[in-house]
Amino acid sequence: MKKLYILAGAFFATTSVFAQAQSYGYELFFSGYNEGAHPSTAPGNQPPGGGTPSAGTERALQIFNPTVSNVDMGQYSVARYSNGSTTVFQEERCQRNVGTNPNNTLSQGDVFVISANAATLPDILNNADQITSPYGPVTNSTVLVQGGPVTFDGNDAMVLRRWTGGVAGQGTPIIVDIIGVIGENPAGGAWFTNTTDPVTGMTLTVSTAQMSLRRKSHITGGTTTNPNPATYEIGDEWEVYSAWNKGTTAADYFAQDYTNLAGHASFYAGDYGTLAPVGRLEDFDKGINVYPNPVGGQYLTVKIEKTKVGSFTILNALGQNIKVTPTTNMDQEIKVDVSSLKPGAYFVKFVSGDEYRTTIYKRIIVQ
Repeated sequence: MKKLYILAGAFFATTSVFAQAQSYGYELFFSGYNEGAHPSTAPGNQPPGGGTPSAGTERALQIFNPTVSNVDMGQYSVARYSNGSTTVFQEERCQRNVGTNPNNTLSQGDVFVISANAATLPDILNNADQITSPYGPVTNSTVLVQGGPVTFDGNDAMVLRRWTGGVAGQGTPIIVDIIGVIGENPAGGAWFTNTTDPVTGMTLTVSTAQMSLRRKSHITGGTTTNPNPATYEIGDEWEVYSAWNKGTTAADYFAQDYTNLAGHASFYAGDYGTLAPVGRLEDFDKGINVYPNPVGGQYLTVKIEKTKVGSFTILNALGQNIKVTPTTNMDQEIKVDVSSLKPGAYFVKFVSGDEYRTTIYKRIIVQ
């Protein structure tokens, strides 16, 4: 029997992203981030010792598998939210196209490295599993939006998404990790954290611009909820592996180290666990309908059929939310008062009420 609930929304701050990421089981996450080699003049784009001149796009991302299973990478995509945008600017399916490995799976404890199309440095190319398409618009089998998402700059939020249809681009995309903050264009062109070295007393900076970063060893899951820009600190989960020394010679431009891309398992201090089956995600997604969308009136209706939802939360880019806890009944129709929400784009985050804590996101527009 269906029940109808009228719920008034109340704003409160989200809990920590790290705690949320830990509570939802095991999933792939970003373990390496490289944004560097910015030669500004023609003579400076030749790497020391020769080699192919750099176009200034020495970018790469590393994805780590902390599960006990081989994972099909074809169900994942990497998306770029550029310059504070709340919509995807570029997105591409993860598809191995470098090396001799014929399959597209990622083994337990292994990493999948995605390189920019214009990267030239051996430390990137020798570790790459996928070289993304050229900067878009590009049309091919892996491109979902534009092309070349690994041409990111320090102020672009980078997102790893898993699709409920089992193939990237099919079904609903689920955010499994975020670097940066979707919807924020950070001051200074990057997210950064200044810390003090307890031994030397020197100031250490962790930044998404012109640095090679490594996920801290105790991190066992991705950032699954868009962070609050007022409290986000990139240094909470990332540490500097190497940085451009700010010089202006060819040697300075290419002094940054990219060998953090070689692997993550020897550094990882967490446990290994089981990834939730794709079919479970798809079934959970199909059992939830949100309407009207766009919503221009007082109430948003959430219809739940033949699935158990533990909670759902309407999130905005500032980390504010309206949280709802349904009853344990499988079939429900819930009306949420959204009259207090400002016009704009929001995500509705649903968490299952079973042991898998399956999490999906649905995007809505408030008019």
